[in-house]
Amino acid sequence: MQNPEQLIHFVVRRIIEQKGQPAPTIENHQRLTADLGLESLDVAKVVAVLEVELEVDPFAQLVAITDVRTVGDLAEAYRRALAGETAATAEPALDASRQRAAARRGAPAAQDAQSEG
Repeated sequence: MQNPEQLIHFVVRRIIEQKGQPAPTIENHQRLTADLGLESLDVAKVVAVLEVELEVDPFAQLVAITDVRTVGDLAEAYRRALAGETAATAEPALDASRQRAAARRGAPAAQDAQSEG
């Protein structure tokens, strides 16, 4: 299997090229939307390709997609999923992710947790 980080960089670059934009060198610190110009549909395409290629979906229960802002965030999500991390071992991180998402929406985290349960 290809190095997951290299594959992520390749897929991101390919999606940018498909948009007719010149593809920059992809680096982990770059923000998917602000720095690379990807829109939410583009990010969804990246995730769909990666799910097929890597045969894992870290966003099913392990990582909140709303926490993925940079190429490095995406690489870390797949690294964790490929390492076999489970929702049970990731629960504290997932709770923190839910709290950050609730704060961005201006909703109390406790209400979000109750509505999800």
